[in-house]
Amino acid sequence: MPGKSKTGPEAIERRDLQDEALRLRRQGWSYAKIGDQLGKDRSTVNRYVQDALREITKDGAEDVLNTMVSRFDEILEGHYLLAAAGDKDAAGVVLKIEDRRARLFGLYQLAEQRIKSEGRELSAVDAFHAAMLGEKASEDDLE
Repeated sequence: MPGKSKTGPEAIERRDLQDEALRLRRQGWSYAKIGDQLGKDRSTVNRYVQDALREITKDGAEDVLNTMVSRFDEILEGHYLLAAAGDKDAAGVVLKIEDRRARLFGLYQLAEQRIKSEGRELSAVDAFHAAMLGEKASEDDLE
């Protein structure tokens, strides 16, 4: 059985009810009073308001994330070719931006989950990175 349409009449009506419930709640109405106005029970109204607030927060967070990523792209554009040509300062900027991007998108957590799911140890990965960077691995890294 296919899922409910996100753009069908029922979805649009639900969104309109969420918006109205949130508008009334902002004006200080109680959930019970909003429920009476909309013909819905108190728990449904509460869910409408919570869903509307979650959507507002999600939209705002996505806007901030998109702005940050655009800024990173602009900075990278100016430094990447310099870094590739051997400019150590530019390489440092590129690596910092890529690190920040990886953190924003949760890539480190994803990599950690994958390593663990494959039965490998993170300390082995740390030792590998140390070797690649020409550093001595500590005894703890090798365990």
